[in-house]
Amino acid sequence: MARNVSPKTLSNYRWALRSIRHLVNLPSEPYEVELVLAEASASGRLGTESIFTLWRRLRDFFEWTSSRYQIPNPFIRPNPWGSKPHLLIAPPVRPEQLPKVLSPSQVRLLLYPGCRSKRDRLMVLLPLDTGLRLAEIAALTKGDIAPDLLRVKSATAKGRKMREVPLSKEIFQELLFVGDANHPWLSKHTGAPLTRWGVQLAYHRIFARANVHGGPHTLRHTFATMYLRAGGDVERLRRIMGHSDLKTTMIYLHLVHDDLVEAHRAVSPIHQFYTTQGRLI
Repeated sequence: MARNVSPKTLSNYRWALRSIRHLVNLPSEPYEVELVLAEASASGRLGTESIFTLWRRLRDFFEWTSSRYQIPNPFIRPNPWGSKPHLLIAPPVRPEQLPKVLSPSQVRLLLYPGCRSKRDRLMVLLPLDTGLRLAEIAALTKGDIAPDLLRVKSATAKGRKMREVPLSKEIFQELLFVGDANHPWLSKHTGAPLTRWGVQLAYHRIFARANVHGGPHTLRHTFATMYLRAGGDVERLRRIMGHSDLKTTMIYLHLVHDDLVEAHRAVSPIHQFYTTQGRLI
């Protein structure tokens, strides 16, 4: 597990492995893992996405134990001809879930009464302007800020890469005058820089006061959706969001489908060949 993975990924592994710690021996047959998944599903405490995460983390764990300690992997059957192994435990079915986005009125509620300080307000506006993740917001320092961009420390498990994200001049000015000389996010009680957990707790309080369901990732989804609705390019959005695969970014096109239909109706060149009654000229 020493692959420099993110804290969230490590937490997911610990959570998944607790599901098999009561077993005397590690599962070696597919049905033993399927029983674990079935029990987790039958408990009613986990949603479909959590069940899928459990399946994926257990799969990764048994791949590791198999390669490191030659323990039989219950997830796969080796192929004697050297091609891809046969997967014995199919992933749980995941219904397609579109990202939740906020309406303009919900954003206004976050700003008031949700926000009680300049710091709170900037925590709402920054991801709406840049699409940053929670961990990226928490790791931001004054040294990462330039007049037109942010130098963002990637928070994914696929390396700690840096990327440059465009920044509006209004948010740049706000960032200059919040926090101290090095950190924008300070505790209201101690004056010390907030940890990632402290930043997450601040978001929780903002959303709770506004009575709006969501969190910082909802603001990220809202940014992406509004960006496309305003005519933004999908490839540029991918780079801003820090997605390695364009397919991840493409999901936001589903959210603006109605806008695309309306725009097509307004500007399609075919209209010049029809009368207002729908007849060819």
